[in-house]
Amino acid sequence: GNKAGFSMGGERCYYCVLGLTEIQKQNTFWLGVVLGFEYLSYKLREYVIPITGKDKNGDICIGTGTLIDEETILTCAHVLNDMTVDPNVEIQGVQYTIADIKSHSCTDVGIIKLKNRPPNIKTRVVFGDTKILEGIMSMGYPPVPFTKDCYLICQRGEVNSFVKDYCDVNHILYSSITRPGNSGGPIISKCGHIVGICARQLENDGSFREKNIIPFYCGVTSDEIEKAIKELDPSTELIYERYE
Repeated sequence: GNKAGFSMGGERCYYCVLGLTEIQKQNTFWLGVVLGFEYLSYKLREYVIPITGKDKNGDICIGTGTLIDEETILTCAHVLNDMTVDPNVEIQGVQYTIADIKSHSCTDVGIIKLKNRPPNIKTRVVFGDTKILEGIMSMGYPPVPFTKDCYLICQRGEVNSFVKDYCDVNHILYSSITRPGNSGGPIISKCGHIVGICARQLENDGSFREKNIIPFYCGVTSDEIEKAIKELDPSTELIYERYE
């Protein structure tokens, strides 16, 4: 706790006694249980990537992705389908060329494959399950009006329910507010697990806004993400914590 960057008040060291799984031993994301979402937002921010492009009218669009291995960015299918994605993405201030884009036909999941691997990613993110009323944090790049750049926005919330869409795909309903641009961004538990990705808001043809009713914020669950990626690209394998 004494290095530049994340700090809880200048502490020199911490002590924690906790049994770890083999997956937990590979990184320090599990410390979110002890140090909270502030710590996780600091540790995971380098994995959360803005995805930019232009829509059919030529207007600039933005979505969010998560670097899940050395050459793969996870995002929503509608992020990739609703715009012409720029040929490069920026990771830690460096531009990387996109080699391929794949979108699932039913589940709102897509992936971007990179031509070159970022050299500074030393560990991989971990996926896991969640439960109702568990605390979560959403991360993403929704455009902020009257600002000059895209900025990473983090917001706390909790899981409110689990629902299925008309394709029988599992989704999380959660309380943290997400906006256009958050789509594809990770939903993270205090354990440091990605428990889903932000998808489209659930509302009925704008009637929620007309009646001043808040829409439902929803995300694709990690188990559905895992199934969709196996169909899109069997060579891409998630690290999934099942406490086995």
